[in-house]
Amino acid sequence: ASAVGEATPAPAMSAYELLATLVERVALADHGEAPLPSPPPAGRRRQQAGRIVFHGFRNPDTLQATQEKTQAAAVLAMVQKRAAAARGAGRPTVQEYDRNRRTEREVTARTQRLKADKRKTKVRK
Repeated sequence: ASAVGEATPAPAMSAYELLATLVERVALADHGEAPLPSPPPAGRRRQQAGRIVFHGFRNPDTLQATQEKTQAAAVLAMVQKRAAAARGAGRPTVQEYDRNRRTEREVTARTQRLKADKRKTKVRK
């Protein structure tokens, strides 16, 4: 197979390793040509134009903030709905069923009475 004097070939570089070395070479070449910016004089800070934004400040009127509030409210509603479903709050109880049936019977009886009264008054005329 291999002779004593022959060198074994180096393993091939991956595309990632090759790209990393090229990027380093380009960065070094670019950096050497451009002069470094000089540091500002001691005691002076450069003022930036525009308003100052304090750490963590977010305008509550932006669309993103409004969407985040809406999403948080939707998540809370979903959690409450799941908890209610787990408790069985969505199913009617026997008392609710009886109350609804009684109300339906009362409404039906009243409607039938009104219709009967109407029929009786037509006959009398």
